[in-house]
Amino acid sequence: NLTVNSYMFLEPTDYKGIPLTPSQLKLDILLDGVEYVAEDTAPALEMSLTSTHYRMESNATSSSSSLYTSSEAAIAFFTWGSSATVDGTASAVGSTVIDANETTKTVFLSYPRGRTILHDPVLGLSPPAPSDRPPRGPEDPVILGLVLLGPLAAAVVLGSILLLRRTRKAR
Repeated sequence: NLTVNSYMFLEPTDYKGIPLTPSQLKLDILLDGVEYVAEDTAPALEMSLTSTHYRMESNATSSSSSLYTSSEAAIAFFTWGSSATVDGTASAVGSTVIDANETTKTVFLSYPRGRTILHDPVLGLSPPAPSDRPPRGPEDPVILGLVLLGPLAAAVVLGSILLLRRTRKAR
């Protein structure tokens, strides 16, 4: 089973050890009851992230990776940690980012074998670098967050569900 829970807070908060602002959406991706058909397989998720007008960029550190796009109004990002909880134990998450084109990137997240896997990426917005131009679009970060994060979250969830269904059909 694939479950995606999302959390958004109206005030800055620390949730499950992750600092969040009102313009961020925390996701919990839970793969539960994973069954394997071969001994040499492991679970993975494939997500396609697209910005309709702006170039997608990637960034990685030792503890997390992210994709982001920026405009005059905001910087939108999707970030994920380099570890997940697999059967109650912290385990490394493999990630590969492939450039489909300038505005679309495909992210593959691969996990060690286990029956229960919990990973918690974050979708978010942050203000752009200061500039002399007046802001465009909604100025309230909560409204801007809902407008931009809703479709991005839906795309991530739908892509994950489609990948899981495709994997099940292949059995």
